[in-house]
Amino acid sequence: MSAHAPRPPSTICSVTDEAKDLPDWPREKIVSWLEAIIRNTPEDMLRIISNADGHAFSGDDEKHYAALKELIEVNNCRIDWGGNVSWFPMEPIELVAHSFAPNYEHAFATCTAILMIEDIEGGFADYTEFRWLNLGPKTYNKLTPEFREPILAGFGFLIRRGDFERSGLSEFM
Repeated sequence: MSAHAPRPPSTICSVTDEAKDLPDWPREKIVSWLEAIIRNTPEDMLRIISNADGHAFSGDDEKHYAALKELIEVNNCRIDWGGNVSWFPMEPIELVAHSFAPNYEHAFATCTAILMIEDIEGGFADYTEFRWLNLGPKTYNKLTPEFREPILAGFGFLIRRGDFERSGLSEFM
């Protein structure tokens, strides 16, 4: 298959069919619920996120933790793109949002929510489209309802707004 060949329909259709059933919430409701996920993250989950960078130097976990707390408490759950944010706390946030582990569901949901708020509000924080296409409903449906519903509503919002047109996903909506 050449590098420019379209994906086989079986790869796209299963995701697209399920995407049609995503919750259709107003933007404000989605962001509010995503903020609640972030604000209600227990300290042990924040520590797990902060320690997720396996290539970090000694002491980086504390820098990640401080930057994550600042993101939540000072920046209203928003990414502040000034300074060294691409590493502190973004590196562990992106890593955790790319891999679901049932014992760390709240950490996964928190990191996904942080990145999704940025995308919904018009920025580009991470590979949300890539996560949807690779993790998709099979992963996000494993989340408990308090995490699953707002995250799926966020994906639905982004897809309906046309953010995923680059993948060809919207062509099948």
